[in-house]
Amino acid sequence: MIHKIARFTVRPEKVDVCIAAIAAFIAAIREHEQDTIVYDSYQEPDGVSFFHMMSFRDTAAEALHRETPHVKKFVATLYPNCASEPTFTNL
Repeated sequence: MIHKIARFTVRPEKVDVCIAAIAAFIAAIREHEQDTIVYDSYQEPDGVSFFHMMSFRDTAAEALHRETPHVKKFVATLYPNCASEPTFTNL
């Protein structure tokens, strides 16, 4: 199994846009990615920082995840609204 954390900080004026994008993104993952075992989002107390915890069954599931239309849509919405690009940590 593959476990990762993504961390990012959004611009304060874009928090609502990003929260809506996160909700739609996670719904799409749960509907379309049976081998993504866990994908959860947490908003930190500062209100603008988030971390995502994800677990994939294997490297094929992770590769499939990265190529889905919902990942591309989420990245297109999230990245321009971040203070800096998200960072990913392998666990």
